[in-house]
Amino acid sequence: MAEFVIARYDEPLGWLSELEPAAVTVYNKGDGPCGGGGARFAEVRCPNVGREGEAYLRHILDRYESLPTVTVFAQADITDHLAAWTAFGTRWGGARFRTKGDFLRHLAAQ
Repeated sequence: MAEFVIARYDEPLGWLSELEPAAVTVYNKGDGPCGGGGARFAEVRCPNVGREGEAYLRHILDRYESLPTVTVFAQADITDHLAAWTAFGTRWGGARFRTKGDFLRHLAAQ
C-alpha cells in the first residue's frame, strides 16, 4: 500500500480522510496543530525551512530503510494542482479522475 507524505504550513487537512486506510505522515511546519478533520495521521513537527522539499528529504533520510514501494509526496493544499493531477491521471493507465479523492484512492491502492 502507498504511503502519503504531506508538507504543511497552515492549510486545512480535512481531505486526508479520503486516504484512509493508507499510511499518512504530515510534516507540520506551522505554529498550530494540524487538525485533520478526524483523519488519522502521524504528525512530525519541524521548523519552517526549506519549503516542501526539506520535508520530503527529511522523510526519505529518516525512513530510508523502511520506505514502502510507493510513496506519494504532496503539499497540503493539493487543490492548487488538481487540474494537473487529473490530466496526468487520464494518461496514466487510462484511469479517469474527476476529483482529487479519485486520484488519491487510485494511488493508495498501488
